[in-house]
Amino acid sequence: MNHPTMSVCIPTRNRMEMLREAIESVLVQTFDDFELIISDNASTDRTEDVVGAFHDGRIRYVKLERDVGAIGNFNHCLGMARGRYVCILNDDDWMLPENLLQKARALDRHAGVGFVYSHYHLVDDRRRRIMFHPNFRQPERHSAIERGHDFVERSLLSGFALIMSSVVLRRECVETVGRFHEHLLYTADYEYWMRIALRYDVMLLAVPLVQYRLHRASETTRYTTFRDGHFMPSPRGQEELFKAKLSIVKAAKGVMPEWKSLAAAVRRYAGGQLACVVEREFVEERRRGRGFVFIAAMWVRYWRILSCGTVLRTLLISCAGKDGVRRLRRLKGHAASLKRSRREAAVLLSRGMQVRTPTDVT
Repeated sequence: MNHPTMSVCIPTRNRMEMLREAIESVLVQTFDDFELIISDNASTDRTEDVVGAFHDGRIRYVKLERDVGAIGNFNHCLGMARGRYVCILNDDDWMLPENLLQKARALDRHAGVGFVYSHYHLVDDRRRRIMFHPNFRQPERHSAIERGHDFVERSLLSGFALIMSSVVLRRECVETVGRFHEHLLYTADYEYWMRIALRYDVMLLAVPLVQYRLHRASETTRYTTFRDGHFMPSPRGQEELFKAKLSIVKAAKGVMPEWKSLAAAVRRYAGGQLACVVEREFVEERRRGRGFVFIAAMWVRYWRILSCGTVLRTLLISCAGKDGVRRLRRLKGHAASLKRSRREAAVLLSRGMQVRTPTDVT
């Protein structure tokens, strides 16, 4: 039996209107050697009728008898895929016509690349372009292949701008590293791309080939808080990030030669993230008691990526309160200024000049 080159999977639940648009965007692709798998996670709306209105032999529709969760549905899609390449399109997103063609060509030409992803257009619930959003920056201007281990390090230690709907991966990767971890409710895809990148290189196409829809019912809003125009991890979202980072730090041992230095860097970065969440969600909101509980829980569960010193400093921030944090910052600024002045004085003294440092002034 001949299998298609590409398996496009749309996991869905109770989003029949947006699903219709997603299906339409797949069926108008300039690349036509694909199957379209729609995995309905026990929807209670008219999803089945929406799918049935499309008369295309490439569509395979399966309705699950019970809700298996979003990540369970992702894995169900992977299990049904027969193509050499696999794409998971969220039911609220949209493909531009050249998406599959350009990504299939990229994977055909570069055998060492495990997955290819692209830039995207950010749109609102009516698919109107959002020209700028601080959480969704795409600074890369040129298409490039990135060493897998470099991708892992960058993803662990800086922002993560990759969206699932922009990814096309080799089915071989699923056979090599397994499927999504279902205990990761928010960061399963974040962890999965890094897990693949531990063994394969990664390619970016620096052109927008999909539309990513930002709306109130999206998963992002369940694990973040919105402040000063930014989405920031809520305590629940931050714990999901820690889970994913811990999973990759463990998986990288014995695979990445620079594992020890990476693990140390992750500990420093994770400590800063913990402090930010505690200050934003508990100190500023004057919920110190809950802050103590959160810090203790994070230390017990994620001590491998949180140093003892980091936890103690975060407890100090929580104890200090909002006004205390301001005073600590002023003291830190003064200490930095004093250190800088002494360093400058040492340079001048080495040149034989007489100087007075701030500690000499009465």
